[in-house]
Amino acid sequence: MKKYLKNNKNIIFLLCLFMIIQPFIDMKVLFDNPHLSILGITIPTILRTLFIGFIGLYMFYKNDNKKEKKWIIIYFIVIAIYSLIHHIIDISPLDAPDSFKYSIITEAFYVVRMVLPLMLIYITKYAKISYDKFINVILYSSITIGLVIIISNTFLISYTSYGVGITSSSWLSWFSDISSYEFEELTSKGWFYMANQVAGLTLLLLPFCVYDFINKISFKNVLAVVSLTFSMIILGTRTSAYGWVLVYIIMIFIPIFLHITKLHSVNYKSIGLLVFLFVIFVSLLLISPVQKRIYTSDLKPDIPPEGIVIDGDIYKYIEENYKRFGIQKIFIEDLYSYKYDYVFWLDIFYRSKERILDNREIELLITNRIVSRNNNRLYDLFGYSFSRMRNGQIYIEKDFYAQKVTIGYIGMIILFIPYFISIISLCLKVFKNKKTCFGFITFLISIFAIFGSSLFTGHILDELFVMLYVGFIIGYFLSIGGKNESKC
Repeated sequence: MKKYLKNNKNIIFLLCLFMIIQPFIDMKVLFDNPHLSILGITIPTILRTLFIGFIGLYMFYKNDNKKEKKWIIIYFIVIAIYSLIHHIIDISPLDAPDSFKYSIITEAFYVVRMVLPLMLIYITKYAKISYDKFINVILYSSITIGLVIIISNTFLISYTSYGVGITSSSWLSWFSDISSYEFEELTSKGWFYMANQVAGLTLLLLPFCVYDFINKISFKNVLAVVSLTFSMIILGTRTSAYGWVLVYIIMIFIPIFLHITKLHSVNYKSIGLLVFLFVIFVSLLLISPVQKRIYTSDLKPDIPPEGIVIDGDIYKYIEENYKRFGIQKIFIEDLYSYKYDYVFWLDIFYRSKERILDNREIELLITNRIVSRNNNRLYDLFGYSFSRMRNGQIYIEKDFYAQKVTIGYIGMIILFIPYFISIISLCLKVFKNKKTCFGFITFLISIFAIFGSSLFTGHILDELFVMLYVGFIIGYFLSIGGKNESKC
C-alpha cells in the first residue's frame, strides 16, 4: 500500500473516488441500524475516519516543510489540551433531565469528526488535483444527489424531509391539488440521512455546477444543474427551496458584470439557457410544497379568548392543555418533562398564545433554559458537551449557536479558525495579484452560502457529509493559490 501511495496519481484517484462515493455512504439505512455501528459510532464515520486518517498521516510524513509540520503538531496539541479540559468540566453533574448523559466516547469522536474536514483541506492541498478532476467530483456528486431525490420521489420510495415516513405524493401531483396533504408528507430527501445536510450540501455544490455550465455547456454540467436544482425544490427546506434562487441570480449577474468591465469573457448562450432554466424552476417553486409551508407556519394555538387560566393542580392543567398550544407530546412529556420543570412550560404557554411554536423554536427555548439553569463561565468557554445534547435529543437546528453550547467559545475558535484563516489567506493572494478570477468568486459564493445559511439552520457545520466537501473545495483552491488560471 505504501508503494502504491508513492505515486501522487494514485492518491488523487483515491481522493476523488472517496469524495464521489460520499452520497452513497450517507444513506439513512447506514445510520438507523444499531447493528451497523461500533460503540455507537456509525460505519460511515468509521470509514471516513480511517481513510482520511491514513492518507493524512502518510502525506504528513512525506511533507518536507518542517515549519508547517511544527504548526500542525502544535495545533493538535492545543486540541488535545482543550479536549482534556472540556472533559474535566463536562463530566460533572448538570442540572438537566437524566437523559442528558455525558459520554466520553461520543464526545471524543465528535472532536475527531470536526477535525476530519480540516485534515481533508491538507490532503487536497498537497494532492494538487487538476480542475477537470475537481469539477468532475462536484458534478458527479451533484448528479447522484439530484437523481436519487428525483427518482425516489417520482416512484414514492423516498423518505420525507421531516420525520421518518415515506413521501405521500410525487412532484407530478403539484400540478393538480395537494391541499389534502400535510406539507411534510410532500417533501422528499431521497434515501439520505438528514434533510438539513442535503440542503446545505446542494447549496455548496450548485455554484460550481453553474460555473462550469456557464464556461462551457456539456451533458454532465447540464444534468448536474437541472437535477440538483429540481431536487432542491423537492427537498422542501427553506435553505434548499429558496437558496438556489439566490445562487442563480448571483451567478447570472457576476459574469455579465465581469464581461462589461472586461475582466472575464462570457458565453451569452450559456447565460441565456440558464435564465430559461431559472424561469422554469421558479414556476415549479410556486406550486411546490414549500408554498404550503408558508400557510401552516401561520397557524395559531387553540386557547380560550381570555387567555391562560390555572384552576387547581398545576400538573393536571399542563397535562390537559398542552396540546391546545400546539406543543408536541415528545417535548413536554419525554424530552424535557413538565414534571421536571413546570415553570418553563407555563412560560411557553404564555409565549405561544399568538402563534404555535415550531419544533426548532421549542428546542432552542429548552436549550436556553438548560443554559440558564447551569450558569457557569466555564461552560460558556468549553461547552456543555455534544454528547449530553444528543443523548437528551435536544440538539438545536441553529449552527454556531449549537456549537457555542456544545463546545464553547474556545472550542469554536480552535475548530473553526482554520477555515477562516484559509479563506482570508486566499483572498489576500487574489488581492495581491490584482486580478479577478470568476472561479474564485464562485468559491466565495459557495463558501459564504454554506456558512451564511448555517446562521439560520442547523446540522451542517458538524456533519461530515457537508463539511468534507467544504474541506475538499478549500483544499483545491489553496492548491492553486491566488493564480488567475483560465479555469480556477
